[in-house]
Amino acid sequence: MNPHNNKIVEILVNNVGIDKEELFIKSGYTSKREFISEINLLQSSYRIATIYDRHIYAPRVLLLVELTQQKDQVTRRIPLNYLPTDVLIEKLNFKERGTEPEDRIDYFLEIAGYELKPKDKAFMEIHSNTILDFNKYCYSLWAKYLQPKMILE
Repeated sequence: MNPHNNKIVEILVNNVGIDKEELFIKSGYTSKREFISEINLLQSSYRIATIYDRHIYAPRVLLLVELTQQKDQVTRRIPLNYLPTDVLIEKLNFKERGTEPEDRIDYFLEIAGYELKPKDKAFMEIHSNTILDFNKYCYSLWAKYLQPKMILE
């Protein structure tokens, strides 16, 4: 099973920092045109990002972060199967409060973390393959782009 719902994203997650030529070879595409079209589609939907205008791609992944009730200590970081933003908006019943970037779900996922409610428990358990305990812990949902360590330094 491919938890990222796309073979190129799966390759990028398992080979962080892979260059474009090696990605093409591992992807199994025989047509560069089809490969580039898929890369462009993934970039336009924010599934992957190009780092520093290079042809190094960073895949976007979702993490469920478990915190103590006091929110002072992270106890676990749980990777999630990929869920499109539209699905998250619908299933988490997210309502934008305005038209600014800070009002969108992507802001919460990437900058502030989206705090989950107990009503989200069943949906999150299905996609994290783990049991959540809202009585003992708080949970927030995050999105991040995986990047090679050498680029971050």
